[in-house]
Amino acid sequence: MSTTDVTPSRKRFSLYLPPKAWNFGLLAATVSMDMSLGLSQLATNLLAVAFGASAFHLGLKGVIWCIPYVVFCPLSGRLSDRAGRKRIALAAAVFLMFLYLSLSRITTLTQLLIITPLCGLATGVFWPPIQSWVGDLRTGELGSAVGKFNIAWSSASMIGTLLAGFLSEIDPQTPLLIAALLMAFITMLVSLVPESQTVRSRSETNVKTAQPESQRPSPETHHAFLHAARVANLVAFLGIGTITTFFPKLGADLNLSPSVIGIIISAFALGRVLTFTVLAFTTRWQYHGPLLGAALFVSAVAMGLAAVGNTLWLLGCCFALMGIVGGITYMASLFYALDAPAHSGANAGIHESLLSAGMGLSALVGGIVAQVWGLRSPFAMSALALLAASWWVARRLVLHPPDRLSKSAQEPQRKGQTQTSPSPASMK
Repeated sequence: MSTTDVTPSRKRFSLYLPPKAWNFGLLAATVSMDMSLGLSQLATNLLAVAFGASAFHLGLKGVIWCIPYVVFCPLSGRLSDRAGRKRIALAAAVFLMFLYLSLSRITTLTQLLIITPLCGLATGVFWPPIQSWVGDLRTGELGSAVGKFNIAWSSASMIGTLLAGFLSEIDPQTPLLIAALLMAFITMLVSLVPESQTVRSRSETNVKTAQPESQRPSPETHHAFLHAARVANLVAFLGIGTITTFFPKLGADLNLSPSVIGIIISAFALGRVLTFTVLAFTTRWQYHGPLLGAALFVSAVAMGLAAVGNTLWLLGCCFALMGIVGGITYMASLFYALDAPAHSGANAGIHESLLSAGMGLSALVGGIVAQVWGLRSPFAMSALALLAASWWVARRLVLHPPDRLSKSAQEPQRKGQTQTSPSPASMK
Protein backbone atom coordinates (compact mmCIF):
# COMPACT_ATOMS: atom_id res chain seq x y z
CA MET A 1 0.00 0.00 0.00
CA SER A 2 1.32 3.43 -0.89
CA THR A 3 1.93 6.04 1.76
CA THR A 4 -1.04 8.12 0.64
CA ASP A 5 -3.50 5.25 0.12
CA VAL A 6 -6.51 6.04 2.23
CA THR A 7 -9.05 3.78 0.53
CA PRO A 8 -11.79 3.07 3.04
CA SER A 9 -12.99 -0.41 3.78
CA ARG A 10 -16.22 -1.30 1.96
CA LYS A 11 -19.31 -1.34 4.12
CA ARG A 12 -22.68 -2.74 3.17
CA PHE A 13 -24.46 0.62 3.08
CA SER A 14 -21.61 2.70 1.64
CA LEU A 15 -21.35 4.25 -1.78
CA TYR A 16 -18.49 3.28 -4.10
CA LEU A 17 -17.09 6.74 -4.81
CA PRO A 18 -13.62 8.32 -5.09
CA PRO A 19 -11.96 9.48 -1.84
CA LYS A 20 -12.59 13.14 -2.69
CA ALA A 21 -16.32 12.40 -2.79
CA TRP A 22 -16.12 10.78 0.64
CA ASN A 23 -14.28 13.84 1.93
CA PHE A 24 -17.00 16.05 0.49
CA GLY A 25 -19.65 13.97 2.24
CA LEU A 26 -17.96 14.45 5.61
CA LEU A 27 -17.51 18.16 4.97
CA ALA A 28 -21.22 18.42 4.12
CA ALA A 29 -22.05 16.69 7.40
CA THR A 30 -19.72 19.11 9.20
CA VAL A 31 -21.37 22.11 7.54
CA SER A 32 -24.82 20.88 8.49
CA MET A 33 -23.85 20.17 12.11
CA ASP A 34 -22.34 23.58 12.74
CA MET A 35 -25.15 25.36 10.98
CA SER A 36 -27.54 23.56 13.32
CA LEU A 37 -25.37 24.55 16.30
CA GLY A 38 -25.30 28.18 15.16
CA LEU A 39 -29.08 28.11 14.81
CA SER A 40 -29.76 26.36 18.12
CA GLN A 41 -27.30 28.17 20.37
CA LEU A 42 -28.38 31.71 19.56
CA ALA A 43 -32.05 30.69 19.29
CA THR A 44 -32.05 29.04 22.73
CA ASN A 45 -30.24 32.00 24.30
CA LEU A 46 -32.79 34.40 22.83
CA LEU A 47 -35.55 32.04 23.93
CA ALA A 48 -34.12 32.00 27.46
CA VAL A 49 -34.10 35.81 27.53
CA ALA A 50 -37.73 35.80 26.36
CA PHE A 51 -38.56 33.42 29.24
CA GLY A 52 -37.08 35.97 31.67
CA ALA A 53 -33.61 34.47 32.16
CA SER A 54 -31.08 36.53 34.13
CA ALA A 55 -27.33 36.64 33.49
CA PHE A 56 -26.98 33.88 36.09
CA HIS A 57 -29.47 31.68 34.22
CA LEU A 58 -27.59 32.23 30.94
CA GLY A 59 -24.34 31.28 32.67
CA LEU A 60 -25.98 28.20 34.18
CA LYS A 61 -27.29 27.19 30.75
CA GLY A 62 -23.79 27.42 29.31
CA VAL A 63 -22.29 25.39 32.17
CA ILE A 64 -24.77 22.52 32.03
CA TRP A 65 -24.27 22.28 28.25
CA CYS A 66 -20.48 22.21 28.57
CA ILE A 67 -20.11 19.72 31.46
CA PRO A 68 -21.38 16.63 29.57
CA TYR A 69 -19.57 17.86 26.45
CA VAL A 70 -16.28 17.97 28.36
CA VAL A 71 -16.86 14.54 29.90
CA PHE A 72 -17.97 12.68 26.79
CA CYS A 73 -15.59 14.14 24.18
CA PRO A 74 -12.52 12.16 25.35
CA LEU A 75 -14.61 9.02 25.85
CA SER A 76 -16.08 9.30 22.36
CA GLY A 77 -12.65 9.92 20.82
CA ARG A 78 -11.07 6.87 22.44
CA LEU A 79 -14.08 4.71 21.61
CA SER A 80 -13.95 5.76 17.96
CA ASP A 81 -10.30 4.67 17.78
CA ARG A 82 -11.41 1.17 18.75
CA ALA A 83 -14.98 0.71 17.54
CA GLY A 84 -14.97 2.92 14.43
CA ARG A 85 -16.26 6.37 13.60
CA LYS A 86 -19.59 5.79 11.87
CA ARG A 87 -21.76 4.16 14.54
CA ILE A 88 -20.89 6.72 17.20
CA ALA A 89 -21.51 9.70 14.90
CA LEU A 90 -24.81 8.24 13.70
CA ALA A 91 -26.13 7.66 17.21
CA ALA A 92 -25.26 11.21 18.24
CA ALA A 93 -26.89 12.74 15.16
CA VAL A 94 -30.17 10.86 15.64
CA PHE A 95 -30.28 11.81 19.35
CA LEU A 96 -29.70 15.49 18.55
CA MET A 97 -32.50 15.48 15.99
CA PHE A 98 -35.02 14.40 18.64
CA LEU A 99 -33.62 16.90 21.15
CA TYR A 100 -34.03 19.83 18.73
CA LEU A 101 -37.59 18.75 18.01
CA SER A 102 -38.23 18.72 21.76
CA LEU A 103 -36.72 22.20 22.17
CA SER A 104 -39.11 23.55 19.53
CA ARG A 105 -42.03 22.60 21.81
CA ILE A 106 -40.85 23.98 25.17
CA THR A 107 -42.77 26.70 27.00
CA THR A 108 -40.71 27.39 30.17
CA LEU A 109 -37.13 28.14 31.17
CA THR A 110 -37.07 25.00 33.34
CA GLN A 111 -37.79 22.78 30.33
CA LEU A 112 -34.98 24.49 28.43
CA LEU A 113 -32.51 23.87 31.25
CA ILE A 114 -33.50 20.18 31.42
CA ILE A 115 -32.87 19.51 27.71
CA THR A 116 -29.71 21.64 27.40
CA PRO A 117 -27.24 19.17 29.04
CA LEU A 118 -28.50 16.37 26.78
CA CYS A 119 -27.67 18.54 23.77
CA GLY A 120 -24.14 19.03 25.13
CA LEU A 121 -23.76 15.28 25.62
CA ALA A 122 -24.86 14.40 22.08
CA THR A 123 -22.69 17.12 20.52
CA GLY A 124 -19.67 15.95 22.54
CA VAL A 125 -20.16 12.41 21.30
CA PHE A 126 -20.49 13.54 17.66
CA TRP A 127 -17.42 15.73 17.07
CA PRO A 128 -14.34 13.60 17.96
CA PRO A 129 -15.16 10.70 15.56
CA ILE A 130 -16.01 13.15 12.76
CA GLN A 131 -12.74 15.09 13.20
CA SER A 132 -10.71 11.88 13.28
CA TRP A 133 -12.64 10.55 10.29
CA VAL A 134 -11.62 13.62 8.28
CA GLY A 135 -7.99 12.89 9.18
CA ASP A 136 -8.42 9.22 8.22
CA LEU A 137 -9.81 9.98 4.77
CA ARG A 138 -7.49 12.80 3.80
CA THR A 139 -5.61 12.43 0.54
CA GLY A 140 -3.17 15.30 1.03
CA GLU A 141 -1.19 17.15 3.67
CA LEU A 142 -2.72 17.26 7.15
CA GLY A 143 -2.69 21.04 7.51
CA SER A 144 -4.68 21.47 4.29
CA ALA A 145 -7.22 18.83 5.33
CA VAL A 146 -7.70 20.42 8.74
CA GLY A 147 -7.95 23.86 7.14
CA LYS A 148 -10.71 22.84 4.72
CA PHE A 149 -12.56 21.14 7.56
CA ASN A 150 -12.38 24.31 9.66
CA ILE A 151 -13.46 26.57 6.79
CA ALA A 152 -16.51 24.36 6.27
CA TRP A 153 -17.77 24.26 9.85
CA SER A 154 -16.97 27.90 10.69
CA SER A 155 -18.73 29.22 7.58
CA ALA A 156 -21.78 27.18 8.46
CA SER A 157 -21.71 28.39 12.05
CA MET A 158 -21.64 32.00 10.87
CA ILE A 159 -24.59 31.43 8.53
CA GLY A 160 -26.51 29.61 11.24
CA THR A 161 -26.00 32.45 13.71
CA LEU A 162 -27.17 35.02 11.16
CA LEU A 163 -30.24 32.97 10.30
CA ALA A 164 -31.08 32.40 13.95
CA GLY A 165 -31.19 36.14 14.60
CA PHE A 166 -33.52 36.88 11.70
CA LEU A 167 -35.73 33.78 12.09
CA SER A 168 -36.18 34.34 15.82
CA GLU A 169 -37.90 37.64 15.04
CA ILE A 170 -40.48 35.68 13.02
CA ASP A 171 -40.90 32.64 15.29
CA PRO A 172 -38.51 31.51 18.07
CA GLN A 173 -39.16 27.83 17.27
CA THR A 174 -38.28 28.03 13.56
CA PRO A 175 -34.45 27.87 13.98
CA LEU A 176 -34.82 24.75 16.12
CA LEU A 177 -37.02 23.00 13.54
CA ILE A 178 -34.48 23.76 10.82
CA ALA A 179 -31.72 22.41 13.10
CA ALA A 180 -33.67 19.15 13.48
CA LEU A 181 -34.00 18.84 9.68
CA LEU A 182 -30.25 19.36 9.33
CA MET A 183 -29.60 16.54 11.80
CA ALA A 184 -31.76 14.23 9.68
CA PHE A 185 -29.66 15.21 6.65
CA ILE A 186 -26.46 14.49 8.62
CA THR A 187 -27.78 11.04 9.52
CA MET A 188 -28.23 10.23 5.85
CA LEU A 189 -24.77 11.53 4.89
CA VAL A 190 -22.91 9.71 7.65
CA SER A 191 -24.67 6.46 6.84
CA LEU A 192 -23.46 6.68 3.21
CA VAL A 193 -19.80 7.57 3.80
CA PRO A 194 -17.67 4.41 4.28
CA GLU A 195 -15.37 4.05 7.22
CA SER A 196 -11.62 4.16 6.64
CA GLN A 197 -9.05 1.72 7.86
CA THR A 198 -8.72 1.53 11.61
CA VAL A 199 -6.27 3.99 13.01
CA ARG A 200 -4.13 1.13 14.33
CA SER A 201 -3.66 -0.35 10.85
CA ARG A 202 -3.10 3.09 9.30
CA SER A 203 -0.40 3.86 11.81
CA GLU A 204 1.49 0.78 10.64
CA THR A 205 1.82 2.42 7.24
CA ASN A 206 3.55 5.71 6.79
CA VAL A 207 0.53 7.97 6.76
CA LYS A 208 1.34 11.36 5.36
CA THR A 209 1.57 13.91 8.17
CA ALA A 210 2.70 17.50 8.24
CA GLN A 211 6.30 17.08 7.11
CA PRO A 212 8.64 14.33 5.87
CA GLU A 213 10.25 12.39 8.70
CA SER A 214 13.62 14.08 8.16
CA GLN A 215 11.99 17.49 8.70
CA ARG A 216 9.55 16.60 11.45
CA PRO A 217 9.92 18.18 14.89
CA SER A 218 11.09 16.01 17.74
CA PRO A 219 8.45 14.37 19.96
CA GLU A 220 9.36 16.84 22.70
CA THR A 221 8.68 19.75 20.34
CA HIS A 222 5.37 18.25 19.23
CA HIS A 223 4.28 17.77 22.83
CA ALA A 224 5.30 21.30 23.75
CA PHE A 225 3.32 22.84 20.90
CA LEU A 226 0.37 20.51 21.51
CA HIS A 227 0.15 21.48 25.18
CA ALA A 228 0.66 25.20 24.49
CA ALA A 229 -2.00 25.15 21.76
CA ARG A 230 -4.42 23.38 24.10
CA VAL A 231 -3.95 26.05 26.77
CA ALA A 232 -4.26 28.84 24.19
CA ASN A 233 -7.43 27.34 22.73
CA LEU A 234 -8.99 26.78 26.15
CA VAL A 235 -8.48 30.40 27.16
CA ALA A 236 -9.51 31.70 23.72
CA PHE A 237 -12.80 29.85 24.06
CA LEU A 238 -13.26 31.47 27.43
CA GLY A 239 -13.46 34.74 25.50
CA ILE A 240 -15.61 33.19 22.77
CA GLY A 241 -18.00 31.78 25.37
CA THR A 242 -18.30 35.23 26.93
CA ILE A 243 -19.45 36.64 23.58
CA THR A 244 -21.95 33.90 22.72
CA THR A 245 -23.36 33.57 26.26
CA PHE A 246 -23.65 37.13 27.53
CA PHE A 247 -23.90 39.38 24.48
CA PRO A 248 -27.49 38.31 23.65
CA LYS A 249 -28.53 39.57 27.10
CA LEU A 250 -26.32 42.68 26.85
CA GLY A 251 -27.71 43.40 23.38
CA ALA A 252 -31.26 43.08 24.65
CA ASP A 253 -30.44 45.55 27.44
CA LEU A 254 -29.06 47.91 24.76
CA ASN A 255 -32.42 47.59 22.93
CA LEU A 256 -30.92 45.76 19.97
CA SER A 257 -33.16 43.50 17.89
CA PRO A 258 -32.38 39.77 17.58
CA SER A 259 -31.25 40.28 13.98
CA VAL A 260 -28.74 42.99 14.98
CA ILE A 261 -27.46 40.81 17.82
CA GLY A 262 -26.98 37.98 15.33
CA ILE A 263 -25.10 40.27 12.92
CA ILE A 264 -22.69 41.51 15.62
CA ILE A 265 -21.96 37.99 16.89
CA SER A 266 -21.45 36.92 13.26
CA ALA A 267 -18.59 39.44 13.03
CA PHE A 268 -16.73 37.08 15.34
CA ALA A 269 -17.63 34.13 13.11
CA LEU A 270 -16.52 36.04 9.98
CA GLY A 271 -13.09 36.74 11.50
CA ARG A 272 -12.71 33.05 12.28
CA VAL A 273 -13.69 31.97 8.76
CA LEU A 274 -11.19 34.36 7.13
CA THR A 275 -8.43 33.12 9.45
CA PHE A 276 -9.14 29.48 8.62
CA THR A 277 -9.04 30.34 4.91
CA VAL A 278 -5.61 31.95 5.18
CA LEU A 279 -4.10 29.22 7.37
CA ALA A 280 -5.42 26.43 5.13
CA PHE A 281 -3.17 27.53 2.26
CA THR A 282 0.10 28.05 4.11
CA THR A 283 2.25 26.00 6.46
CA ARG A 284 4.36 28.83 7.92
CA TRP A 285 2.22 28.92 11.09
CA GLN A 286 2.93 25.27 11.90
CA TYR A 287 5.32 24.91 14.86
CA HIS A 288 5.71 28.69 15.00
CA GLY A 289 5.76 29.72 18.66
CA PRO A 290 5.45 33.54 18.58
CA LEU A 291 2.16 33.41 16.66
CA LEU A 292 0.16 31.88 19.51
CA GLY A 293 1.46 34.29 22.15
CA ALA A 294 0.92 37.36 19.97
CA ALA A 295 -2.60 36.24 19.01
CA LEU A 296 -3.63 35.86 22.64
CA PHE A 297 -2.28 39.32 23.46
CA VAL A 298 -4.33 40.87 20.62
CA SER A 299 -7.46 39.10 21.86
CA ALA A 300 -6.86 40.42 25.39
CA VAL A 301 -6.83 43.97 24.03
CA ALA A 302 -9.99 43.30 21.97
CA MET A 303 -11.96 41.94 24.91
CA GLY A 304 -10.77 44.80 27.10
CA LEU A 305 -12.13 47.29 24.56
CA ALA A 306 -15.40 45.34 24.33
CA ALA A 307 -15.77 45.66 28.11
CA VAL A 308 -15.90 49.45 27.89
CA GLY A 309 -17.17 50.12 24.35
CA ASN A 310 -20.77 50.98 23.46
CA THR A 311 -20.80 51.62 19.71
CA LEU A 312 -21.83 48.79 17.43
CA TRP A 313 -18.86 49.17 15.07
CA LEU A 314 -16.39 48.93 17.98
CA LEU A 315 -18.08 45.84 19.39
CA GLY A 316 -18.15 44.28 15.92
CA CYS A 317 -14.42 44.96 15.38
CA CYS A 318 -13.53 43.56 18.83
CA PHE A 319 -15.56 40.43 18.20
CA ALA A 320 -13.97 40.01 14.74
CA LEU A 321 -10.50 40.19 16.33
CA MET A 322 -11.58 37.58 18.86
CA GLY A 323 -12.71 35.43 15.93
CA ILE A 324 -9.32 35.76 14.23
CA VAL A 325 -7.53 34.70 17.40
CA GLY A 326 -10.00 31.89 18.01
CA GLY A 327 -9.31 30.64 14.48
CA ILE A 328 -5.56 30.59 15.09
CA THR A 329 -5.78 28.74 18.41
CA TYR A 330 -8.40 26.27 17.17
CA MET A 331 -6.43 25.48 14.01
CA ALA A 332 -3.23 24.98 16.00
CA SER A 333 -4.85 22.81 18.66
CA LEU A 334 -6.58 20.52 16.16
CA PHE A 335 -3.57 20.31 13.84
CA TYR A 336 -1.17 19.28 16.60
CA ALA A 337 -3.79 16.85 17.94
CA LEU A 338 -4.11 15.06 14.58
CA ASP A 339 -0.39 15.20 13.78
CA ALA A 340 -0.07 11.90 15.69
CA PRO A 341 -2.20 9.43 13.67
CA ALA A 342 -2.15 6.55 16.17
CA HIS A 343 -3.81 8.73 18.82
CA SER A 344 -5.88 11.07 16.65
CA GLY A 345 -9.24 10.05 18.08
CA ALA A 346 -8.18 10.49 21.69
CA ASN A 347 -6.38 13.76 20.91
CA ALA A 348 -9.41 15.12 19.05
CA GLY A 349 -11.54 14.27 22.07
CA ILE A 350 -9.21 16.18 24.39
CA HIS A 351 -9.18 19.10 21.95
CA GLU A 352 -12.97 19.34 21.92
CA SER A 353 -13.19 18.77 25.67
CA LEU A 354 -10.81 21.62 26.49
CA LEU A 355 -12.47 24.17 24.23
CA SER A 356 -15.80 23.33 25.79
CA ALA A 357 -14.24 23.63 29.23
CA GLY A 358 -13.23 27.17 28.28
CA MET A 359 -16.80 27.98 27.30
CA GLY A 360 -18.10 26.37 30.47
CA LEU A 361 -15.73 28.38 32.66
CA SER A 362 -16.76 31.58 30.91
CA ALA A 363 -20.41 30.77 31.55
CA LEU A 364 -19.88 29.75 35.18
CA VAL A 365 -17.52 32.50 36.34
CA GLY A 366 -18.99 35.08 33.98
CA GLY A 367 -22.50 34.44 35.25
CA ILE A 368 -21.36 34.98 38.82
CA VAL A 369 -19.40 38.18 38.17
CA ALA A 370 -22.17 39.53 35.92
CA GLN A 371 -24.64 39.21 38.78
CA VAL A 372 -22.30 41.21 41.04
CA TRP A 373 -20.64 43.76 38.73
CA GLY A 374 -22.86 43.83 35.65
CA LEU A 375 -22.88 42.36 32.14
CA ARG A 376 -19.63 44.11 31.13
CA SER A 377 -17.55 42.39 33.81
CA PRO A 378 -17.29 38.96 32.05
CA PHE A 379 -15.58 40.71 29.12
CA ALA A 380 -13.00 42.28 31.46
CA MET A 381 -12.47 38.92 33.15
CA SER A 382 -11.81 37.29 29.78
CA ALA A 383 -9.30 40.01 28.87
CA LEU A 384 -7.27 39.31 32.04
CA ALA A 385 -7.31 35.56 31.41
CA LEU A 386 -6.17 36.03 27.79
CA LEU A 387 -3.37 38.34 28.89
CA ALA A 388 -2.11 35.78 31.42
CA ALA A 389 -2.28 33.00 28.82
CA SER A 390 -0.31 35.05 26.28
CA TRP A 391 2.49 35.45 28.83
CA TRP A 392 2.52 31.71 29.62
CA VAL A 393 2.54 30.64 25.96
CA ALA A 394 5.29 33.13 25.11
CA ARG A 395 7.37 31.84 28.02
CA ARG A 396 6.78 28.20 26.99
CA LEU A 397 7.46 28.45 23.26
CA VAL A 398 9.46 31.65 22.70
CA LEU A 399 11.61 32.32 25.76
CA HIS A 400 12.38 28.64 26.34
CA PRO A 401 11.77 26.97 22.96
CA PRO A 402 12.10 23.17 22.64
CA ASP A 403 14.43 21.47 20.15
CA ARG A 404 12.96 21.90 16.69
CA LEU A 405 13.93 18.77 14.75
CA SER A 406 13.51 15.06 15.29
CA LYS A 407 16.50 12.89 16.12
CA SER A 408 16.59 11.55 12.55
CA ALA A 409 17.00 15.11 11.28
CA GLN A 410 19.48 16.10 13.96
CA GLU A 411 21.82 13.17 13.23
CA PRO A 412 22.90 14.35 9.73
CA GLN A 413 23.46 17.81 11.15
CA ARG A 414 25.72 16.42 13.85
CA LYS A 415 27.66 14.41 11.26
CA GLY A 416 28.06 17.48 9.08
CA GLN A 417 29.30 19.50 12.02
CA THR A 418 31.76 16.76 12.91
CA GLN A 419 33.12 16.64 9.38
CA THR A 420 33.50 20.39 8.97
CA SER A 421 34.70 21.31 12.45
CA PRO A 422 38.46 21.93 12.51
CA SER A 423 40.58 19.78 14.81
CA PRO A 424 42.48 21.34 17.72
CA ALA A 425 45.75 20.65 15.91
CA SER A 426 44.70 22.52 12.78
CA MET A 427 43.75 25.56 14.82
CA LYS A 428 47.27 25.98 16.13
